[in-house]
Amino acid sequence: MASYLYEDIPLSPNLDHPDSAIRLASCVHRFKVPKISAARKINFAQSFDTVGQHPSTRRLMLHADDFRKLLQEACDADKVSAERVVKEARRYTPLIHSILTSCKVQPENARLDEKLMFEWTSGIESSNNSNNNSSNNKKKGNAASAGQTAKSFVSEAIMYDLTMSIACEGLGRAASATENSAAGGVGP
Repeated sequence: MASYLYEDIPLSPNLDHPDSAIRLASCVHRFKVPKISAARKINFAQSFDTVGQHPSTRRLMLHADDFRKLLQEACDADKVSAERVVKEARRYTPLIHSILTSCKVQPENARLDEKLMFEWTSGIESSNNSNNNSSNNKKKGNAASAGQTAKSFVSEAIMYDLTMSIACEGLGRAASATENSAAGGVGP
């Protein structure tokens, strides 16, 4: 039998796009991560003080407070690190999920001593062009480059905070991929 029948011979020219064209087309915009409002102080340990006396519950609430603060700092940094935002969101998300699940499973223990109001500012809808422009805008005395502040969203629902934490991780991963692509890298 002829050997040419078993060889992979290209039937047409290679029409794949060069890597540079793919990077150019995919490196469009680095979306900003949302920001947690510094004006509203969330304290799970105080809010669940009466019903959260068990040592493991208390520890969960204190960890949630600490990791939420770290996520807030990561999102509010002058130069936002996408990897840091992803790391802090991944640490905070299971804690807020545990609190939410506890409230769902034992609704009688979901009584608060202090009201929880979660306030986040959209990173996508803000009028700044980049996460790194926040220090430039502060120097100019502008809240945003277009003279407008980003809209804040407020909710009492713990699910909202969980959703925003997941959004931080997703937008952080997208920002990391964009930076990697712009630098000529491929993959995570």
